[in-house]
Amino acid sequence: MTNKKKEVNLKLSLKDNDEDIVSSVQKELLEEELNELVPVKEGDINVAGIYAFDTVEGLEVKIYIRNGFSKKINFEYIPFSLINSKNEVLAKQVFDLRDFGDLEPYSARPYKLLFDKENIFVNKIPTDDWKVVFNTNIKAVKYEKFEYENLPKDMKPEVVQVFNNFLGNLPKIEQGQVSLSKFNVGINSNNNIVVTLIIRNAANKVVEIEKLPITIKDAEGNIIASTSFDTKGLKINPKKAVLHNFEFNTKIENQDEINFKKCSVEFNA
Repeated sequence: MTNKKKEVNLKLSLKDNDEDIVSSVQKELLEEELNELVPVKEGDINVAGIYAFDTVEGLEVKIYIRNGFSKKINFEYIPFSLINSKNEVLAKQVFDLRDFGDLEPYSARPYKLLFDKENIFVNKIPTDDWKVVFNTNIKAVKYEKFEYENLPKDMKPEVVQVFNNFLGNLPKIEQGQVSLSKFNVGINSNNNIVVTLIIRNAANKVVEIEKLPITIKDAEGNIIASTSFDTKGLKINPKKAVLHNFEFNTKIENQDEINFKKCSVEFNA
């Protein structure tokens, strides 16, 4: 007795920001395009090519990534190849798909790949003899979403929006990780350098930070401040983000000589 995989019906999936700008007519066209593809089997992840044409920059390829899993998936760096019926590689390149977002169970999303010219190995892609494939050794990575737990109640809505936008655009982190990200480096009225950090906790337990070494470097890599802060048991709850300021006792006199926007932050001292 064979255990044959059944075919699954896939729904069209768009990123949240695309949902707002793609018209209903465009969605219908995408759904028609999706329905014309060979069905996907239960438990399979599939990539299907729609078109490939030359551009000034390289080769543009439209694809659908299709998720036959019962759980959502997402990607990081994925190698894609164009091959012909003889399995000859026509083009090959690794793409950063972190901006692709989560692909819900039993859904498919259109995406465009742009192969650089140096990664194209033929003069012309044959119109009727190519397909796109990718490395199927893909893990479904669970990324966490965060919300702040310590924003001041009297913070103006437009300022809250700035912090929320920054949080939403940070690189994703996997479950179990803790991340520290620089929001701003500036100077206060006491001529002390202040670093504003966003700390995210993707672990399933409270994370407590007792000490945090921080070094600030200018655009040339010169150290302009470095110390280890006693954070007095700074705690971040699971799946939360905190906003925290760290003030260096620097007494900067010639602050115009430092471009704070180009300063980098390292967590060592």
